[in-house]
Formats: sequence, C-alpha cells, structure tokens
Amino acid sequence: MIAQERPDDVLLFTYFRDNGQAGAFLAQSADGITFTPLNGDRPIFTPPKWPGQDLTRDASILYRDGVFRMVWTSHWKGSVFGYAESRDLVTWSEPRQIRPFPESLPTADQPENIWAPDLHWDPFKRDFFVLFSSTTPRERTDGDGSDNKGNNTSPFDNRVFITRTTDGTAFTPAHLFSIRDSAASTP
Repeated sequence: MIAQERPDDVLLFTYFRDNGQAGAFLAQSADGITFTPLNGDRPIFTPPKWPGQDLTRDASILYRDGVFRMVWTSHWKGSVFGYAESRDLVTWSEPRQIRPFPESLPTADQPENIWAPDLHWDPFKRDFFVLFSSTTPRERTDGDGSDNKGNNTSPFDNRVFITRTTDGTAFTPAHLFSIRDSAASTP
C-alpha cells in the first residue's frame, strides 16, 4: 500500500551551515523542489557544550509515537554521536553522547570518527537503528586499497556500522553493517 499524500502534508529537511557549529536547521517543502527555512531561519537545535565535540552536522530526525528523535555528528573526530528527543521540535531533552563502540574493544577497533548517523525505525524488530560511518585503525591500515581516495593514502577508510536501541538510552554495541542486518529485518 502506498501512503496517500494529504493537502497539508509537507516534506521536512534538516540541514546545517558551514561546519555545523551553528546547529541543526529545518526547512519545509510542499513539492520536494523548493524549500523554505523554518523557525525564522534560526537553528532548531544548537550544539551542546561538550569538550571537543561541538558540532551539529548531518542531523537525522525521526518522528514516531509522538516524539521526534534526533542523532547527529558531533565532531570530525571522536567516538560519539549525539542524541536528543523533542515533542515539538522546540524544546529538546538533555543531549546525550552515544558511544556505540564498547570501550573494552582493542585500540585497533576503536573508531577515529563517527560521521553522518542516520536514524531509522525497524517495524519487524520494533526498535530503532542508527547507521553511521567510522574509520578504525585496523581498517585504515589493512592495505586493501579501499580508503576514501580509493587507495591507501587517505587518513580515513570509512565503513558503515549499525547500533540499535528501543528507548534512546541503551544502545547495542556497534558492528559492521551487513546484508544479514537488513535480512533480519524482514518477515
């Protein structure tokens, strides 16, 4: 079944400016082509004052059960992404740093970055999952020629990882996203 578009339906688009230091912005569109900034062209959320994690880039917002949930890139380097909730896109919960890789992992498997987290609802498992890209020292130095420049000269060799949560509080340990993850979400 295809969802029916209602006359009052709009598309919402999250975006950031510059490096993400101003916060997350929101725009709307009736046609998916022309977007109009909302909130007086001011951010709907500003970066928390976390030492060394001071950006709000790549915000992903998902609405479910009366709550807007948002994840974002909090810096170019580091082992966390941000998470917050809102019922109205105005007042937000206390932002939380989500560390999806257990600290008990060997140093070679710890992330050097966590970029572009994207929040989704899994109707089969009835939980939320976050896909994001990260580079680990082991992947960056494995010599397989798959780094961001297509050889072995880039400081990044990003892979897509996944973590899951039912409540936005506890997240499963991150692991490489694979076809098994997507196949497990189908009946």
